[in-house]
Amino acid sequence: MLANLSLPWVLAPLYNRNAAYCANRAIMDEKTVGYAVFRDGLLVAEDYNVGRSAEDLNKGWSTTKSWSTMLVGQLVTAGQVSLDDTLGGIFPNVADWEGVTDAAAKQTITLLEVLTMTAGLTSGEYNDQSTTAKVLNATRFNPELRGYFQYLSSAHLVSRVIYQASGLTPRQLAYDAGLFPALGISQHDFLWEQAGGVETSASGIWTSPRVMGKLGVLYAQNGYAAEGFPLIPASWVAASQANHLQDGDRTINPYYRGYGYQWWTDPAEKEGEAALGTAWDGHYTASGANGQYIAVYPAINTVIVLASVGNSGAASLVLQALCRHMPLLDTEALSSCDQLEPGAAWSAAGALLYSRFLLSHARSFLDRLLARLSRLR
Repeated sequence: MLANLSLPWVLAPLYNRNAAYCANRAIMDEKTVGYAVFRDGLLVAEDYNVGRSAEDLNKGWSTTKSWSTMLVGQLVTAGQVSLDDTLGGIFPNVADWEGVTDAAAKQTITLLEVLTMTAGLTSGEYNDQSTTAKVLNATRFNPELRGYFQYLSSAHLVSRVIYQASGLTPRQLAYDAGLFPALGISQHDFLWEQAGGVETSASGIWTSPRVMGKLGVLYAQNGYAAEGFPLIPASWVAASQANHLQDGDRTINPYYRGYGYQWWTDPAEKEGEAALGTAWDGHYTASGANGQYIAVYPAINTVIVLASVGNSGAASLVLQALCRHMPLLDTEALSSCDQLEPGAAWSAAGALLYSRFLLSHARSFLDRLLARLSRLR
């Protein structure tokens, strides 16, 4: 039975009474806002740091990219835009291209290349993206990098595609197309920053772990918002989580080698994750700066959401620990652990783990960076 995402979350029988909940409290550091774990469409465990609650909104940073591509999936399904459409075809108005550097080359870029970040676009000037022309001019074009992954952290190109194709801003489309109502997301459940009156797509959504879980569980349910109610096609979900990078290419993310439709895919094996088997191997993630994660584990129908306000490296360790504790979700806690303050065991153990994180990933990051720089020669 699929979860009806238009309704409030149903609590699992062992909600916050399982051994995983107790183990999780011990690893939440002071930068962790909160987390939530959903399995089989039920809320299994959640916790929030001191002074935080389930209703508090936290900036999702680049998880906004994954929310935005869900909207693109709606437009593709409705025939309002195609993945093969070029930017020149999507934005036919001459005024949108006035003053845009490398305009002729950028006009040949397809929407598929934009979603998979293989368009040859590199970071440029992001200060002002208040018009379509300024968004198109916010990146540089390098023909030698076309076809290779180049992460764009702050270019709001997808939101302008949504606006041009539908005549609606992303927030308007989310409601007019019935997407957010079908997910039980009210106007008060999130904030969405704008640039020039259009909601941003690279970052800017503010929401809570429970609301973040709606996106994760929707994808875990292959696009179904409820039994018999496909909100987005299963084919779009499958394509979103597939690795679209060519052989020999990979992301600079130490945790994920592949990239889908603005979801991180093809997870790299990490120490301790082998015990999770296929659960770890097949998962994919929406992630944002400062430790925001919507991690989907299709093999075990589980979603883990993490919201943080600090160091991304430390937050990734918290996420990994939450993953390792998943087998404890079925084990009832022997006694109440509510008296254990979040982060009680973090200071020593977390510091040790974080130092190991820095040492283990610094070399691999530099190797990948040097390989990318060599392409610029």
